[in-house]
Amino acid sequence: TATPAPRDRLRLGIFMPSVSHMPNISHYKAQPDDWTFDSNRQIAQAAERVGFDFLFPVSRWRTIGGDIDYHGKSLETMTWAASLLAVTSRIQIFSTVHVPVFNPVVAAKMGATLDHIGGGRWGINIVSGWNRAEFDMMGIEMLDHTARYERSEDFITILKGLWTAPPGSFNFSSKHYQVRNGYVMPQPQRRPHPPIVNAGSSPDAREMAARQCDYAFVCPVGMDDAAALAADFKARARRYGRSISVVAMVQPVWGASREAAHAERQRVIDGMDV
Repeated sequence: TATPAPRDRLRLGIFMPSVSHMPNISHYKAQPDDWTFDSNRQIAQAAERVGFDFLFPVSRWRTIGGDIDYHGKSLETMTWAASLLAVTSRIQIFSTVHVPVFNPVVAAKMGATLDHIGGGRWGINIVSGWNRAEFDMMGIEMLDHTARYERSEDFITILKGLWTAPPGSFNFSSKHYQVRNGYVMPQPQRRPHPPIVNAGSSPDAREMAARQCDYAFVCPVGMDDAAALAADFKARARRYGRSISVVAMVQPVWGASREAAHAERQRVIDGMDV
């Protein structure tokens, strides 16, 4: 079973190109086809060799659009994770799950299976959903913002219950879900359960993460913003007698020299699809 890194050590991960045109909304992209599974596999294995700690995917169900067809091609992240867990041995791999799309009992079963494939190396990123077009095509109602996070918190409660309670004993009732005699076997190897992430930054998201999640994923605009976000999440978690880790997305741009790196950055900016 995988052993998590010590909490006082900086952990480094990769925001993987599980979708096309990751990460910039720009016509310029040095490797336009890095979204393919073969590319993702090569990146995952290289990241493991050099000591990265985790891999984190984007989940998308349809294109965002624009001239570049932003995120027009995407790999579903439960099956993506299963495939990468099978060809790695140490690195932790997350799936990103849209709550409206998955029944929590099904997600718990899939997650337990992924945990066993990876020997305790799988984790889940919970997304409440914001892109109405994705859910309209499935005939799924888009709840208001507060209700979306209420449902996501119920979803997480059910995951934890199915992963930790004696099989067949878990029951849950809310306006969003009904679970009777919930049963998942085998339960995950990772104890008490696989790590749970949320990538929201609204007040509702921050409170839910503080109560329920192991990690908060944030996209700060600078170092000061990153520090402020981390402090806020950690303070909220302390109010509930918990601790939470914060994962911040950064985008390094490099070149053979400082001038070359700045020129590469400018090519991305000049090519932005507006």
